[in-house]
Amino acid sequence: MLRPWVVASPPGFPELLTRSFVFTDVLQLGTPVLDVLCRNMDTLMAAKNTMAIESQILTALNNRGISKPSVFVSVPVPLGHHLRGILSNPLPSENAKKSSIERNLRMVAFEHRKEFPELKSSRLVKSWERRTGMRW
Repeated sequence: MLRPWVVASPPGFPELLTRSFVFTDVLQLGTPVLDVLCRNMDTLMAAKNTMAIESQILTALNNRGISKPSVFVSVPVPLGHHLRGILSNPLPSENAKKSSIERNLRMVAFEHRKEFPELKSSRLVKSWERRTGMRW
């Protein structure tokens, strides 16, 4: 797969710098977008309250003017559908679920950068800016 090469050396692939996967794959540890949208995620995860998690995330996005968020796999898929699939899977750990949710939310945040000004000062965005030469 080409993605790790692009993320490791973005200037070598200038035609791909504007793609969300470059942002999604930078600093994979941490959940800065999820932390902004769902402040009590750990409590909700411990209670296995999947409906509350989905509702809180989608409401937070709606409050930012993002009413029908989608993520792109091979075709656009509603974010709520992805969230339900991730949260209802009994096998992954809570951390794995949070990481998967974060990856999906990063796609949404990247497409709606103006709606996430608080991420500008995050390690994630600073690292993405350094690697790509682009600005949030």
